[in-house]
Amino acid sequence: MNRPRSLLGILAVALISFAYLLIDDPASAAALALRLAPIMAFLALISIVVNLAAPAGAFNAVIAATTRSPGRDRGRSRPWVIWLTVLSLSLIATIFLSLDTTALLMTPVAVALARREGLHPVGAALAVIWVANIGSMLLPVSNLTNLLAVESPHFSGGGEFLRYSGAPAVMAILVVSLATALRFRASRTSVETDAPPRLSEDGAVLPAPVGGPLLRISLIVLAFTLPLLATPIPYWLTAGAGALIMVVAFGLRAPGHLKLGLVPWSSILLAVTFSAAAQALHSAGLSHLIEGMFTGWDDSPVGLLGIAFTGAGLSNVLNNIPAFLALEPGVTSPTAMMALLIGTNIGPLITPWASLATLLWWDQLRRHQVQVSWSAFILPGLLLAPTAVALSTMALWIVS
Repeated sequence: MNRPRSLLGILAVALISFAYLLIDDPASAAALALRLAPIMAFLALISIVVNLAAPAGAFNAVIAATTRSPGRDRGRSRPWVIWLTVLSLSLIATIFLSLDTTALLMTPVAVALARREGLHPVGAALAVIWVANIGSMLLPVSNLTNLLAVESPHFSGGGEFLRYSGAPAVMAILVVSLATALRFRASRTSVETDAPPRLSEDGAVLPAPVGGPLLRISLIVLAFTLPLLATPIPYWLTAGAGALIMVVAFGLRAPGHLKLGLVPWSSILLAVTFSAAAQALHSAGLSHLIEGMFTGWDDSPVGLLGIAFTGAGLSNVLNNIPAFLALEPGVTSPTAMMALLIGTNIGPLITPWASLATLLWWDQLRRHQVQVSWSAFILPGLLLAPTAVALSTMALWIVS
């Protein structure tokens, strides 16, 4: 697909949707813009942080420290160490930096680690995207849908959101930990024992990490940014401060790394387009249909499961962002809202277009010469998604 043309097409749909809202319902258009602005700003700013930290060598340093195994030939670690490394780093990235960041950052890392250790790269890659989606329940910043939900009247802020998200998030992490362990165990054999050279999109070999002062600055910025994202400080402000420090540091020492491509413009445009299209459908009368469909679905186990699986199903048909926005008017309590998030966050594991993170993940695999068949992605998802959604929803009901 021609990238500039696809971006223009996405932008055109977004502009048409907002134009319709401005004409039909100006108040809704303004409310949507105010709701999306800090979220998309966060996605852009945190992308700058991680996309500059990577060439500085920050993540290579973390991987080297966590996978070092003295006494083993060629510095290789035991397979379970690689599983634990991929799982823990993916969870940290997902919880504190969003699942989209995990897809961008951890996919090439997991593939490189798997190849180095003689494991099949598809198993490691699947572990990343499973963790990214299933592990994105805990904090508002973990998923764009969480950021949308925490701005709704159902939650007074991040603290109340965490009170409802804690139990289902822990259950989801337990499920994905077991699933990835089983997948790694099945990935022991691979003919790819050495990582290929790092290639850019045009096929050129990428430069080695710059290291030095930029490495130290990157590690410091990440060390402060991650915990601050879990505090009451506005998430976009924390990401903005980190991005500013990184841009200034690279501008002084390695300006060649400062490019427009640091920001995933296509993902941001796609998210805005989905959101605008869903809001336009609401203005056209969809909200009344959704409210009627959810009538009678209370906070009972059956009601919560119905909401969660409706969200999961619609996410796999469309995408989790428009699915969340389409179904949001039907929920009437914080517990029901969390059930909807369980469906739209954890459920998008069956179709490749179900979440923006999955789309970013497929692109990263293509860049690193890893092919995943649709059946290899869909078949495990058909088992994993319903299991994780059901167990997480039951955990929510038990503590609510």
